[in-house]
Parts: sequence; C-alpha cells; structure tokens
Amino acid sequence: MGYTVAEGATNTYFGSDLLHRLYHIPAFGENYVEHFAEDYAEVLELAKTNETYATHDSDTLQYFALDVYAFDIVVPGIGCSGTVHEAANSSMITTARTPYQSVPISVAGTPTTTTAVGPNIVTAAPQACHTHADGQVHCD
Repeated sequence: MGYTVAEGATNTYFGSDLLHRLYHIPAFGENYVEHFAEDYAEVLELAKTNETYATHDSDTLQYFALDVYAFDIVVPGIGCSGTVHEAANSSMITTARTPYQSVPISVAGTPTTTTAVGPNIVTAAPQACHTHADGQVHCD
C-alpha cells in the first residue's frame, strides 16, 4: 500500500481513527487526551520540547500505536516509520490553557456557549463534535 507512519494520515486505518474518536469520549479519554500537535514532525518536536503534553496528545498516541503495530506486526523488527518532513506551518500548541479556563464553542447554526467546569472540559459542544486545544471545533 505504500503507507508510512510519518507521511500517512492517522485516520488511514480504521483502528487508529477509532482510537482518536475514543479519546474524546470522557469515559475513555478521561478528559486527559487533547490536541497539541497536528502531524508527525510536530509530534516529534513536542516530545523533545514538552514531554508532559506529548504523553497526552491525541496524535502522539495515534502515531505511537501505528508505529508499534507496524514494527511488531506489519514488518516485524523493521516497521514503516518513513521519512520525517519538517512542518511548514507549525500549529503545535506551546502553552497550556489554565485549569478551569472557559472554552468558547461556536458551530454554524448553533449559539456560542462558554462553560467552565474543569480542566479543559467542554460541556456544550453539539453532538458528534469535538473541540481541539486551539478551540477549533470539528463535527462529523
């Protein structure tokens, strides 16, 4: 198929896409997993510069799972990491929101709601939507 972890999307395979979606379910992700990096290069940079965020970044966990699966199952002992390309426009989050900071939500057709109930917990996102650390809302 020609897929490499560094150059491929994290949602190419159902398992890694499902993992991402599960992290946004409070009972699974426990509001601990967030978005701090957006691609493989940013994940590696995050690991070098902020190991705290790296351990609970959604993409870091997905890339790790894909890399381990490739190394253990797909091409045992070798894997298929691929070539790391520098991110052209880094969108990596370098500063954290403070605990209990209000997070505004705005989706076309719905009112903007701001709710502060705990560390980065959003309570008013429309169904089938999730909010990234930078405040961007993605809906299915």
